[in-house]
Amino acid sequence: MDLNIEITFFFICIVASAIQRICGFGFGVFLFSILSYLLPTLGEATAVIGMVAGMMQLCVAVNMHRHINWNVVTIISVASAFATVISIRLLSYIHTSNWMKICVGIVLIAVSIYFLIFANKISIRPTLRNGILAGAASGIMGGFFSMQGPAAVLFFVSSLKDKQQYLATAQAYFCIANIIATLVRLQSGFITPLVVHLWWIGCIAVVIGIGLGIIVFKKISSERLRKIVYAFIGICGLLTIFATV
Repeated sequence: MDLNIEITFFFICIVASAIQRICGFGFGVFLFSILSYLLPTLGEATAVIGMVAGMMQLCVAVNMHRHINWNVVTIISVASAFATVISIRLLSYIHTSNWMKICVGIVLIAVSIYFLIFANKISIRPTLRNGILAGAASGIMGGFFSMQGPAAVLFFVSSLKDKQQYLATAQAYFCIANIIATLVRLQSGFITPLVVHLWWIGCIAVVIGIGLGIIVFKKISSERLRKIVYAFIGICGLLTIFATV
């Protein structure tokens, strides 16, 4: 294992976990834009991201369990589980091309601009239909790219106005989604010795990142948090495109 890769992975995990703790998502997108080029296969990259993210999200969800809206979590998790399983199975047979990554980046940028401009006029209700749509989109992006975040947080941040409830509910969902994805990836042969080695390095790094994120999160209002989330979705889109071209 290249020491430079280990060091790079450690520090980007710190940054990514701090972002996740502040915005409620972003860990997978930030790491994917880098790891997809550092590791031998896309399957290993997504496996590492999912395993480290799942451990981090479990810690946050347990710590904030009193604020979790389980009704919302259940609605979106069921749809996401089906989409995740299908996506990971397909990943075993197809090669994810660069044009697919670019399309994802463009969609994220468009969504970011749309919600930044019309955020005060849009309210996504936590209905069964909206939850299924958000969960399916989240599961597909999670299975292919370990990016469950963008589709799900648009549902959470618009439906849950309290920032504590938003963050707790989002982390509970992402934790469940990543556990399901990791089990499917294990069965599909994506959990290699390299993945396990990087996983424990990432677990150490996220402890530091979460601590940094908590400090910043306490100083942000709910309204500002929503704007940061929308803006960061666009940044994630740019990162995905720049990492591809």
